[in-house]
Formats: sequence, structure tokens, C-alpha cells
Amino acid sequence: MDTILIEIRSVLTVDLILKNFPELKSKKKFIQKGLDIVKVKTPKIYRYLSKENAIINLRKYKIIIEHDPGIKQKEIRKILNYWIKRAKIKRMFLSFVELLIIPFTAILTPIPGPNFIFYAVFLLFYFHVSGYLSLRKIRVEDLNIEFDEKKLC
Repeated sequence: MDTILIEIRSVLTVDLILKNFPELKSKKKFIQKGLDIVKVKTPKIYRYLSKENAIINLRKYKIIIEHDPGIKQKEIRKILNYWIKRAKIKRMFLSFVELLIIPFTAILTPIPGPNFIFYAVFLLFYFHVSGYLSLRKIRVEDLNIEFDEKKLC
């Protein structure tokens, strides 16, 4: 089973960091074609999309949460729940903005070669909508979470 490593440094700032997550793959041919182009042209966007995919499939992965010994598991679950709510709102907003941008990428169609801008915006839209729909269904109690106490800086 693949794992996702999350680090929580502070309860006050809700400092939750996705440190380690699986690389992105898609079974859909159109999506995979876009991913291949994005991976070559912009690896940072590809990493971001891999992170989005990890969030979409959060229930399928084992989640290891590294935290300071002073933070209780109940507080960590509250932080994770708050983070999921914030992520859901963020993805809904980003999906709306990207949906507005997609028609304007048609202007770039006459440029020879693949329409990289369209693929990038479409992939962002696809993963943000998928992330929003997935986060709507996630409850922290249902996640496979393992707690790892470490002294973090």
C-alpha cells in the first residue's frame, strides 16, 4: 500500500505539509497524454498534480502523520479536518477560475505543435474538480492514519 507522509509542526498555525506522496499516473488516455506533455515541459506543475492526485485518493493510502510529542491525536484530527475543509473551498474556487480560462486557450490553437496551455489548464481543472468531489466525501474518522511522534524543528 502506498503511503502519504504529512508533517504537522504547529497547532496554532495549522501548518500541515504533504511531504511524500506517490507519482501521478492515469488510466484515461487523454489525461495521460496531457500528463506526459506537462511532465516534460513543466515538472513543477506535474509535482503539483501528483499532490492533487494524492489528495483525490486520500482514502486509498496509508497516511503517516509526523508531529511533535506535545500535540495530541485528537488535535491532529481536528487540524486534518480543518485542512480538508479549507482544501475543498480552495479547489472549488480554482475550478471556477480555470473553467473561465479554458475558452481563452483556443486563441493559441494556430500555434504549431500541441496546445500546451490548454492541456495544462485542462489538467488543473480536471484535478481540482476531482479533488473537490473527493474531499466532499472524506471524513477524517474513515482515513487510515498512523501517528509518528518526532521532534520537529
